[in-house]
Amino acid sequence: MSKNKSTGSTFDSFLKEEGIEVTGTNRSIDQSKDVKNASDETDDLFHKELKKFLIPKLRSASYRWPARSEAIKRARKSRGLYGCEMCGCDMKNKEFICDHIEPVVPLTGWDGKDWTQYVTRMFCKSENFQIICKSCSTIKTDTEIQLRKMHRQRKKDEQKP
Repeated sequence: MSKNKSTGSTFDSFLKEEGIEVTGTNRSIDQSKDVKNASDETDDLFHKELKKFLIPKLRSASYRWPARSEAIKRARKSRGLYGCEMCGCDMKNKEFICDHIEPVVPLTGWDGKDWTQYVTRMFCKSENFQIICKSCSTIKTDTEIQLRKMHRQRKKDEQKP
C-alpha cells in the first residue's frame, strides 16, 4: 500500500473520508478481529472439504462391515428373497436397502467436526440395521429430512432476539 504523507496510508485516508476515526489501538483490534474471522472461515472451509472427502469413503467402507452382512442374513427368507422389516413385503436381492435404525446423521443435525459420533453410528451393531424396501426407505428418509428441517428452524427461532 502506498503511503500518504498526511494520514499514514491510503487506507487511513479512506477511513477518514468516510468519517471513521482511526487510532493505533482501534486499528490493531479491528485487524486482529479480521484475522480471527478469516481463520474461522478457513477452518469452516477445511471442515466442509474434509466432510465431502470422508463421508463417501466411510459409506463405501460400511458396505463391507460384518454387522451389515449379519442384518442382511437376518432378513433372508429363502434364497434370493428378503422380508422388509417395516411393512413385511417380500423383496428380491437389489430391491432392498440396508438402513440404519438410528440415523447416521442425528435428527438434531451434525456440525461436521465431531467424527466420533458419525463413525460410531455408521459402523454399528447388526441390531441397529434394518432391511427395508425402497418405498419404506423413502418414507423414513423423507420423515427424517422433515424432522431435521423442523429442528433447524426451531434453532433459528431460539437465536432470534
